[in-house]
Amino acid sequence: MTSSAAPRTWGPASAGPGSAGTGDPAAVPPELLGAVPRDVRLTPGGLVVASLAVAAAVGALVAGIVLSVVYEPTGFPVWAIPLTVASLLVVAAALVWSLRRQWILLSEGRAARARVTALKKVSSDKGKRYRVSYEFQTLSGALQRSRCEIGKAPAIGAIIPVVYHRERPEWSATYPLRLVRPSRLVS
Repeated sequence: MTSSAAPRTWGPASAGPGSAGTGDPAAVPPELLGAVPRDVRLTPGGLVVASLAVAAAVGALVAGIVLSVVYEPTGFPVWAIPLTVASLLVVAAALVWSLRRQWILLSEGRAARARVTALKKVSSDKGKRYRVSYEFQTLSGALQRSRCEIGKAPAIGAIIPVVYHRERPEWSATYPLRLVRPSRLVS
């Protein structure tokens, strides 16, 4: 999915046209231009997700204990015990994976400016969402294409800030991330 491309003004974060400090909304936010690894903290939404993950893990433990006690006198089906515990542990693992993925991406990732190439309205349980396809140039000069779902639709051709993993550029996300943010925001 990657190919080499000529340098573009919308590529990696650097000083130059549209760079941070110019007031350009397409510029990479200044908090992403510092050294990596960045100090990262959870957003309020991230704290909720972390709390849910802990609750699911504790719930799995409690459910295992309670169901094993209930099994004896009532004839509760034995297959329900590991199924319930495993289901809660899978939920906890998925929540932790999502948090960790965003934490690593923001902490160790590189910032770039991406150009929106396509936009599609999709329906989801979160209401009106848009699937945004974008492309950006990595620090090595390779062109990377990706997509994500966001709530507010940018125009096709608009420049948006993204963060990508330095070793796996196909792993990227639009900035700001929902669950984590830099510890120090530069104003």
